Amino acid sequence: MSGLVLASCFHPSPQPGTLCSERGTCPDPLICDQGVCVLTPGTGDAATDSPFGVDAPLDDSNPDVDGDGRANDVDNCPTMSNADQHNEDGDARGDVCDLCPHVSQVAFANGDGDGVDDACDPFPAAAGDAIVRFETFTTLPADLTRTGTWTVSGDEVLQTATGLTRLLVPVNLAKVTAEIGGRIITFPGTSRELKIVAGETAPSEWSSCAFDDTDGAIPKYVVEIEKETATNTVIVGETSRMRMTAAPFMLRIRADSAADTIACTTTQNGAGTAANASVAGHNAGAVEVMARSTTFGLSYLIVISSP
Repeated sequence: MSGLVLASCFHPSPQPGTLCSERGTCPDPLICDQGVCVLTPGTGDAATDSPFGVDAPLDDSNPDVDGDGRANDVDNCPTMSNADQHNEDGDARGDVCDLCPHVSQVAFANGDGDGVDDACDPFPAAAGDAIVRFETFTTLPADLTRTGTWTVSGDEVLQTATGLTRLLVPVNLAKVTAEIGGRIITFPGTSRELKIVAGETAPSEWSSCAFDDTDGAIPKYVVEIEKETATNTVIVGETSRMRMTAAPFMLRIRADSAADTIACTTTQNGAGTAANASVAGHNAGAVEVMARSTTFGLSYLIVISSP
């Protein structure tokens, strides 16, 4: 499922499985449970709860409530249409009804009721966050502006060019958390880098979190926080070095234009690093993935807005 927008909304005829409003409310007779409108609250027990936390059975008179060609009892989102049943994290919920679609969970929790599960909510104690974009790259949506060679293969998009490559997500967010996950494949050249960018307002103006090669021919990287303009790049924060290898990775940026702050988190090979910095003049803007001389596959991208 690509181009998925998960947002709080009401259905004209209240249905279990609809996400709660930003205030954590649902139309009668439904109630908000773990960010989802349900008939009765779930127990949090994956063995007894449905994917929505709805303990009450679906209407037996309609074996396919959402009309997606999947019977209710085998549908991983029985009240939200998803014929492909894509399930990025492999847990009990398909992507379209999962409030944290890239993190596998047994028990689900949405303490602030904003429709983003605590496992990936950047501010789990404060309501108002929303997943505005989630891509699993079974296809490459046309609205993602790109340069370089990006090829969909199976359940990921591969980047194989040795020069500078870019994948732009058309959002304009002042307070944003963006994360990518995938795998590093090879390092085909020098000046290697892989970064996730927030707040792009011009082709060369942004703040970013980056794996950046510092040893030329040896693929050792530091995690850097950069403030870049058309004429200057300033490294404003970095962590200790970690060796980038041909293995899975995660890279996350959290940016706040009002507070002028950037936070980076990354993991690879079971190890993680983090960095935080103040970035004067950080702008609201788009999210982008950028790379140079690093061949990799992206399995997901998620963008979360915060108030």
